Amino acid sequence: MPHPRGRAGRGCGAEPDRHFCIQSLGLFFGGALAPLAGRWTDQFGRRVVMTVGSLEAGIVLILPFFLMSPYGLFVAMLLAEAAAMCVLYNVAFAAVAGWT
Repeated sequence: MPHPRGRAGRGCGAEPDRHFCIQSLGLFFGGALAPLAGRWTDQFGRRVVMTVGSLEAGIVLILPFFLMSPYGLFVAMLLAEAAAMCVLYNVAFAAVAGWT
């Protein structure tokens, strides 16, 4: 059985090294977006931010089927990380802490 790293990103024409670079940049973008998601939570409320993040996550799940290039993969990763920052950790913690 071949190692899965050798097949990563082949469907969109990206080499494995480029694929992992795109993933790393996506994670960096998500981390940079976290303070902004926190500000949006304070400004618009938890429900709005989590709803927008959930809608964006749904779009991101469908997006890779239409974007078959390394640039499309990059856009999909950035959007996935943006959605993750709107529904995970800081916003979800604020939502749970607000229940008390």
